[in-house]
Amino acid sequence: DRAIEMLKMRYGIDTGEPATLDMIGRDYDVGKQRVYVIVAKAIRNLRHTRKNNYISDLYDYITER
Repeated sequence: DRAIEMLKMRYGIDTGEPATLDMIGRDYDVGKQRVYVIVAKAIRNLRHTRKNNYISDLYDYITER
């Protein structure tokens, strides 16, 4: 899912190095404001769904930062 990939990039989950909104936008050919909206919505969805351990762990990791 694009939103989860953007979220992982934004917080450096796979790389250990957070990406800027501009960097993510260039990768997905969207503006930084659109990236911001997508990432914010993904965080809201994680907060509300928490359906499996992976999503729950990802949410916990992000909120600890």
